[in-house]
Amino acid sequence: MDASTALQAARLGETGGEIALEGHDVIHQAILALVQQACDRVLILSPRLDTRLFGSRELASILSSLLRAHRRAHGRILVQDAAALAREGHPLLDLARRLSSHLEIRRLPEEQAALGETWVLVDEAGLMRMPHPERYAGTACFHAPQAVRELTQEFAALWEAAGPDPNLRRLHL
Repeated sequence: MDASTALQAARLGETGGEIALEGHDVIHQAILALVQQACDRVLILSPRLDTRLFGSRELASILSSLLRAHRRAHGRILVQDAAALAREGHPLLDLARRLSSHLEIRRLPEEQAALGETWVLVDEAGLMRMPHPERYAGTACFHAPQAVRELTQEFAALWEAAGPDPNLRRLHL
């Protein structure tokens, strides 16, 4: 079964095993499939929040619907290059500015700059991981509670060390 077919059939919290992902289109499809099935939490770690993966209006719309539909739903995004994100404009940055009590973006501290991985963690079960984002290759798992728990703890530590970036603030004139 190819990755696209596997992603269409995968159910968050039910479908076990890893799905190998190759190419930005398939990885984007995996991100959409995971976020679309989320109930309350989406955590994203991405060095530059690559627009090929995270810049679609469709993803912003799905995430917006999740955050508006569920009172306890929240999203957190960690990036390394906040200045480029603000300069280029990004649908998720726009969404974070509109839904600031539900979606927050922080900049990783300089000492974490070498991390380089991209993660998407959804609820207590799903994840997409790219060890080397520039290669557009990784894996998705729709039922990996132990791995999600471990990465969520690591994400929480990074989140606490990260801080808001002035480049990401909205300027009111």
